[in-house]
Parts: sequence; structure tokens; C-alpha cells
Amino acid sequence: MGNSIPNTSKFNILKGIIGFFVLLLFTGLQLHAQDTLYHANKGKLLVKILEVSNAEVKYKLSVNPDGPVYVIKRKDAEKIVYATGEVAAFNITQETQKLPKKKLPHQNFVYFHLSDLLLGQLSISYEHTLLNNHLGIRLPVSVGIIELGQMKYFEYNSRNVFLGIGEYGYYNKNKIFSAGIDLFCYPFEWGYANYFVGPSLGYGMVNYQTEYYNSNPTVPLAYNQVQVDYYGWLIKNGVLFVPNKHLCISLSLAMGIYTTSRLYYNIYNPNDVQYSPISTRAVEAGLSVGYKF
Repeated sequence: MGNSIPNTSKFNILKGIIGFFVLLLFTGLQLHAQDTLYHANKGKLLVKILEVSNAEVKYKLSVNPDGPVYVIKRKDAEKIVYATGEVAAFNITQETQKLPKKKLPHQNFVYFHLSDLLLGQLSISYEHTLLNNHLGIRLPVSVGIIELGQMKYFEYNSRNVFLGIGEYGYYNKNKIFSAGIDLFCYPFEWGYANYFVGPSLGYGMVNYQTEYYNSNPTVPLAYNQVQVDYYGWLIKNGVLFVPNKHLCISLSLAMGIYTTSRLYYNIYNPNDVQYSPISTRAVEAGLSVGYKF
């Protein structure tokens, strides 16, 4: 007769196999039942969450369930994914959440300069905003429409005649035209009133008429009409009012220098006109009304 395994041994072997599978099942359940903590500095941790309060998070490591209890500040816990699948996210509050900045549409303005009209000039400008309306590019254009007065110089018994022209730059009485570019920074958020500041560069041309007399002031010895250009280098600032959707009112003040020319006549040849550069202080102010679109 062959050897046979006693029934008692067979039962013990079967019992051991069943116990082994039960242990595997329990271990799998334990691993599946673990929580996941996302730490701000340590990254992803497999843990067993014990307690979550307003200030702290207490947990044990899954690899050492009988080990020490760890405590971290709640602000260091980005989120917890529980074994049940529930997710608890932290530090996403209205104060700390980074919301994308709303991109504002570009704005356009057309201005009519009321103050220039009183000085015999017709002036308009166009402005377009960039960089979320924090940068404005304004293009002014002005033409002289009324000759308010001619500058006439009378010289007697003098060898040289110096005629200062263009010192008034933008506000010259005999201006033909001017144009320029203004770059404005709007440092604050847009509202009903907005402050602006920035450089203003301008170019213009004036029509200058001179009559040179000898000792008889009733008969001109020479008559000249010349055109002289000027350049303006200023810093301009002001306030832009936008009381409603389309109306806008601009108040501005600028200070800087004008670079222009001075006429020089030789008494022996009055028709020989020469120029010498000069620079003078400049002040410009303006009141404009406009349309925003």
C-alpha cells in the first residue's frame, strides 16, 4: 500500500492556504483603505488621517500604522484624498486663490481742444490705450486759423537786428500748424476720473513777418516773411474725466522747453536772413472735450 497523507494533515494544509488568502485579502483591503496626503513640501504621502482641525492635521504613515502620530499645520496640507474617494482641498480661499486678471478692451478717444480755439487755433487729437488701458498714445494736430497779430520790429541807426521768434512754440500767434505724440501712463484703475502723466513731443511751424525800417519809419527798407519750425520737449500730466459711456473731459498741464531759431539781419544786406538756435522754457495747458468709443 502507498503512503497517504492523514486527514488531519490535509486539514491543516487547507487551513493554512485559507489563512494565507485571508491575510492577502486583509492586506489588500488595508492598502486600499489608506489615505493620501499631499504635503506642500514633502509631496505625496500614503497615510492614515486621524484628525483634521482648523489649525492642524494629524496622521500616521501607512507603512507604520503602529508608529508615531505626525502633526502638521493645516496650511502645509494642500489636499487629502481619503480612501473613500472623498477629496478635501485646503488653502484655496478667496484671498489666496490666484484669479486671472481680466483683460480690458482697448479704448479710443477723440478730443476737441476748447482752450486752443480761444487762441485762434483749431486743435484735435486721437488717443488709443494699450496694456490693459494703463498706456495711452495720444496724437495731437493743430492748425492756426486766426492771425492775432504780426510782430514788427523797428530799428534805427543799428548795424544788426535780432528778431526773437518762436519762443512761444505751441502758442505762437502766427502758428501754421503743429503735431506731436504724447505717451501717457494711467497708473490707477479706471474709474470716473483718471490721472495721467508722461512725455509730450511736438513739432510745429510758425509764419513770421518782419518789416525793417530805416530812419524813415513810414517806408520799409526790407520786408520778409519766413517760416521757422520749433520742437517741444515737455512732461505733461492731467486728469481725464469719463462721466458716462462716451463723454470725456481732459485737463492738462505741461512744462519743458522749446527749441527754435532766432533771426539775424545784417543792416548792409537786409534781405540776407540768418538763423541761430535758441531754447526757451515752455508751459502748455489745455481743456478738451471728447468722445470715447
